[in-house]
Amino acid sequence: MDIDCLNEAGDPNGTAQARAILRAALQHCADKGVSQDAVLTALLSEALLRLVATYGPQGVAAALHQAGDVIADGVLARLRQ
Repeated sequence: MDIDCLNEAGDPNGTAQARAILRAALQHCADKGVSQDAVLTALLSEALLRLVATYGPQGVAAALHQAGDVIADGVLARLRQ
């Protein structure tokens, strides 16, 4: 999946720069031998803390529920093919 296709006109200014910095940091972790599981755990924990601080626990729970539905629908659609 090309993550760049997820860019939308409504993205906050600096999103492309932030994504490039994050990708460089991810590559740095890989170069240093940090496991993908450790990187994903760190990313999720840091992101969740910031999301909850910004949108509150209920807002984050609702967004995660909606994302789960979208993911599940995509998986079910592929299984039906």
